[in-house]
Formats: sequence, C-alpha cells, structure tokens
Amino acid sequence: MRILFYIIGNDRRSNVVTGDSIRTGGASASGTDTSAILVAEYLAKVGHEVVIACGYTSPGTNSRGVTYTNLQFDEIENREFDLLISMLWFDKYTSLPIKVTKGIIYWSHMQWMYGTREVESYAELHNLKVGLVHVSEWERFHNSGEATEMKNRNPTLVQKVIPNALLVDIIPEIENLHLPRNDHKFVFHATWARGGRVAYDAINRLDWKRKELHAYDYLMNIDINWGRQNESLTPDTTFFFNHNGSDKMSIYKDLAEASYFLYPLYTPYSDVHKDTFSCVIAEALAMGTIVLTYPLGAVPEYYQDYCVWLPFPEGIDPTALQGEPLTKDLDGKFTNVEGIVKTLNYLNDNPLLKEQYRQKGKEVISKLHPDKIGKLWEELFTEMGMV
Repeated sequence: MRILFYIIGNDRRSNVVTGDSIRTGGASASGTDTSAILVAEYLAKVGHEVVIACGYTSPGTNSRGVTYTNLQFDEIENREFDLLISMLWFDKYTSLPIKVTKGIIYWSHMQWMYGTREVESYAELHNLKVGLVHVSEWERFHNSGEATEMKNRNPTLVQKVIPNALLVDIIPEIENLHLPRNDHKFVFHATWARGGRVAYDAINRLDWKRKELHAYDYLMNIDINWGRQNESLTPDTTFFFNHNGSDKMSIYKDLAEASYFLYPLYTPYSDVHKDTFSCVIAEALAMGTIVLTYPLGAVPEYYQDYCVWLPFPEGIDPTALQGEPLTKDLDGKFTNVEGIVKTLNYLNDNPLLKEQYRQKGKEVISKLHPDKIGKLWEELFTEMGMV
C-alpha cells in the first residue's frame, strides 16, 4: 500500500524532522512525532511505500525508507494514497491536495478527539474504510462516548488499542559506552510544563551533595521560572536547561548517566497532567533511569511494576482524579513536594531497591519494540480489509 501520515503541531522543533535527525541530527521530537516515525519506518521495512507530511522537515528527503514532505506536499509528485493516517486536531481533510482511495485512520493520542465528523464525511465522500487507533485503554475509555457515536453512524468502523513504539535501535550503542551512572543526577526530558518546576523545587529541597538536574523541552525556549523571580538552586546543585531541544541520542545518553526521572505532572496552568501513554517514561525506563511519578492516566496501565509511585498530596482523591479526563488543582496541592522528597531520600538510602527498579524497567524494550507494535498496525489493516 501507499500510506500517508499527516502530522500537525510540530513546527517548533530544533531541526528539520526525519527519522535520522531525531536520532542523531539534533532534532527535538514529541512522543507523537517519534511514534509516527517508528510505525512509518516499520511499514516501509515490510514493503509499503510511506510518506510523512509534517510541519518542519526537508521536503523530498528519504530517511530509513520513509519519504518526508511538508504540509503543502512539496517534492511529492504522486499524491494518490491508499491510506491516510491522521491525528491530533487536524480536520481540514477536503483541503488536502491529495487523493485517498481505500481508507482513513484517526490515531487518537489524547483523551479527547478532534474532527471525527470530518473524518466520517471525508470517508463517505470518497468511499473509504474508517479505522480508529487508541494508544491506551485509559484514552479509549475517555473517548468511548464519541467512539460509540462513530460506530453507530458507521458500523464497519474498526477500533484497536495499539501502544506507541519505543525507539530502541540506538540503545545498544549507548550501552557499549559503559557510561558511569551518577546517583544524584536527574533528567527531565518531558515538556517542562508537565511538572518541571515542581521537580526543580523538590530537588532543591534534597540535602544531597553534587546534585545535577538536566532538562530538555522539544517545544524550546520555555520559561523555567513560571513567573517566579530571583530563585536559584542550592550551591551544591548544577542545573542544565537545553532551550533548543535535543535528539534522542543525546537524551538517551543523559538518561544512561542519570539515576532519576522525576515527573510530577503539574502544569503552570493548574492542570494535573494525565498522559495517555507517556513515551518519556518508556524512554527513561529503557535506559535504566528510575521513574518517580503518580499513577495517573495510562501510566499504571503500561508501567505498573516499573515506576516508583509518589504518594498523592493530602486532600486528593486518586479514584476521582483518574476518572476525569482533565483536572484542575487550583489550590496547588501538587506543588507540595514533601512526599516527593521523602520518597527520593528513601530510594537514596536503598541501593538494592534502586537496582531492582532499573532492571525491571528495562522490560519495556521488548514490550514496546517497534517490530512488535508494527505488527499490530498490520493486524489493523487486515481487520479493516485493507490488505
């Protein structure tokens, strides 16, 4: 088949986006970017012709069997595709300068879906089969009402839960470097707004010597202070913030040297962030980095035995929290770092426990291998009657 992935929302990256550039070419990438690229590469490897259209790339570039173009389809002469895979909040299907002949799939990465009526209308207009991919059962649950309505309107709709894939091919190269692990080093490689400031405050409270915090943000140029002024880490802490994003090789090397990824899930907008999959957790675990976070969203679904669960702040009802697609913590309960500091101190005093978490977490490498995830996409195509 000839397959098109159409990805919006990635205009702000540190370099043009391709499979090679996100690995070693200095390009920052979101979980959505990375997941789509890995699936596209697998499909190209098994014989499909695959094109990725995205906001910031070099049109006409072929990377690992996948051809890249911008959202205007520059350098793409043949604009007829058997299958269109769309995601995020895109809904302007009739404006695309392409022809789709067999099917359309909406890949739901969030706990709310966008443009599903437009997907259905486009499918009806061009007599296309429709598929719906969920990245987790938690995400599927929160979108179940809309998905049911889609199924009622289109009984042939095929739904499937498919996890995101983990970028694994660079891991052996990094492991062969035998990088020394720093017991007091933290890496925060998620979008800074998803708890970076709380992590910063918790680390600042630790009475540890020679602490390091290395932070990345694929969106770039984020204000780490959230409006606070004249604050600094304690003198025995070094803070590195990469404002320009970074590629996966650089981030994975940093994770290989770090002991902890502290992911407090509280934003400057008073939202409690709930991941529908969390690629950043999978990346940290794969590199032997201990992940501390709350069991929210799809995180316990995929990483139940791998993470160190933080105690919820006083006054929080975890069951009610987990049942909501979006939660506001206007009182700032999640800015209380006492439970985080206590948990980190306990781990610091128990090296055998830390090693157990490191070894257990590496199971995600086989669990989320691109070949395993790619086969699930092939199963979906068969279920849809595409092949």
